[in-house]
Amino acid sequence: MTVSTLPSLPIAGHETIITTQLNYAKNGEPVVDLDILHQRLVHNFITKLDFTAFAHIHNEDFSPLTEIQKETGTLSFPYTFPSNGNYRMVSEFTHQKRSWTKHFDISVGENNAPSALLEEKISHSSVNGDYHARLSYPDEKLMEKKSTVLEILISKKDVPVNNLKLHLGSEAHVAIWRTDGKNFGHTHSYTPKMRELMDAMKHNDKTGSHSKKAMRSMMYTVMSMPEELMFKGPIIPLLHSFPETGTYKIFIECAPDGLPIVFDFTVDVGSEKHDSSHSRLQHH
Repeated sequence: MTVSTLPSLPIAGHETIITTQLNYAKNGEPVVDLDILHQRLVHNFITKLDFTAFAHIHNEDFSPLTEIQKETGTLSFPYTFPSNGNYRMVSEFTHQKRSWTKHFDISVGENNAPSALLEEKISHSSVNGDYHARLSYPDEKLMEKKSTVLEILISKKDVPVNNLKLHLGSEAHVAIWRTDGKNFGHTHSYTPKMRELMDAMKHNDKTGSHSKKAMRSMMYTVMSMPEELMFKGPIIPLLHSFPETGTYKIFIECAPDGLPIVFDFTVDVGSEKHDSSHSRLQHH
């Protein structure tokens, strides 16, 4: 996959047309048979690398796919970068039941210095207009390489909401980056069916570690199912495993009363190895 912009150097505050082109690496032929998951061919996630801007955006948000687009593997959409700086776009697509992600860096404005590593304050609370969301998880601290159920509780003017609607096939679309821009993750609401499939994977995998192939197959199965609203509110459960330690930014898009809005949180992820060695030192 390649990406291009028009204009070639995007201008903050002005509309930019972003175009993705998907071809086979072996022969350069366009890929024309992508799977449609959650109503879209390619899901694009854009963030400024200081995490002050975020978008979950698709070609089909603005116009139906044309035959030429399908035949050439070319998709495009407009986006207005809010300010100068360095941005990262992750494009996710599924081909023959296998999910792929491609990462692109886009510079807006001139003479942008490399993005410095951010020291984000930990935040489990987020406000968007009249809506407030709080993030919680069962353990005192998030740990790397451990599947954890996160929950967001959403309220409007201090009243818990009960009118969540499906947006693109799910109650929640979640994009996650470590604050150095690495370790991108994408997940959705943790439905009873997903829990059932996860339990089956655990039963069949005596080692307790799920293979990437099994996880991909499970996620494809879930995202291919008929759309069904499971969580009207105020709580949406999510499942994620953070691959490494560090500070992570979490963007969660949901649709109370059918209106898509985004909440953002910042969490710290530790290591059980570090915690256990620290505990042993304290006991000596």
